[in-house]
Amino acid sequence: MEFLISTSADGTRVLLWPNLAQLWIWFMMYSVIGWLWEVALSFLQGRGFVNRGFLNGPYCPVYGTGALLVVHLLGNLANPLLIFLAAAVITTTVEYLTSYVMEKLFDGRWWDYSDKPLNINGRVYATGSIAFGLLSLLVIQFVQPRFSRLTALLSPTFLYVIAGTSALVVSLDLTYTVINLVDFKHVLAELHKRLSIHPLDRIETPRLARFLEKRRSQSRRWIRAFPRIRFDKLEEGLKRLKEFLENES
Repeated sequence: MEFLISTSADGTRVLLWPNLAQLWIWFMMYSVIGWLWEVALSFLQGRGFVNRGFLNGPYCPVYGTGALLVVHLLGNLANPLLIFLAAAVITTTVEYLTSYVMEKLFDGRWWDYSDKPLNINGRVYATGSIAFGLLSLLVIQFVQPRFSRLTALLSPTFLYVIAGTSALVVSLDLTYTVINLVDFKHVLAELHKRLSIHPLDRIETPRLARFLEKRRSQSRRWIRAFPRIRFDKLEEGLKRLKEFLENES
C-alpha cells in the first residue's frame, strides 16, 4: 500500500499516514465502486437499473468500510492467498455486523441469504465471502496504489474541499433517508393496523390510496433495492404494500 510521501530538508523521503480527508475520499471512492457493483449485479439478474444502496445517493458505505479495513489491515501483506483469506473474513464480518446493527436500529432485515448454501443466520454466505476476498485482492494489488497516487497529486486544500463537500452530502442523505425510513415504517404500520381490523379490506380503498400516493416513490425504492426486506412485526402490511405497488406498475 502507498501513502503520501514527504521529502524532508535533507532530501530524505518519508512515508506518511494519509490524513482524514484522504481516508474519507478513499472511503467514498470504494463506496461508489460498491454501488456500481450492486447495480451491475441487478442488470445481470435481469432486474434492470435498481438503486441498491441504503442511502439515496450512488454509494454503498458498507463497501467503503470493508475496503478501508482491508487496505489498512492487510496492505503490507505480500502473500496473495493470505490476503484473500484474511480479506474474506474481514469483509464477511463487516457485512454480518452491518446486517445485525441495521436490524437492531430499524427492526428490519434488509437482506436474507437463508436460501443460499453455507450461510450464517441468513446475513452472509460462502459465495459472497469468496467474491469479496477476490475483490479485496484486486483492491490491494491494483486499485489502492492508484488511488493513493491520485490523491497524493491533489493539493491539501482541494482534498479538504472534496472531502468536506461529499461528507455534507452524505450527512444530508443519511438524514433524509432515516426520515423516509421512519415514514416507510409508518406506512407499513398503518396498513398492518387497518388490515388487522378489516382483514378483507382492499388496499385500493380511497383513504389508503391517498395515504400511499405521497409515499409511493420512496416505498417502491426500498422494496426494489431490498426485495427480501422483512419487518417481522409488520409482515402483513409489507405484503399488501408490495401488492399495491405491483398492481399499479
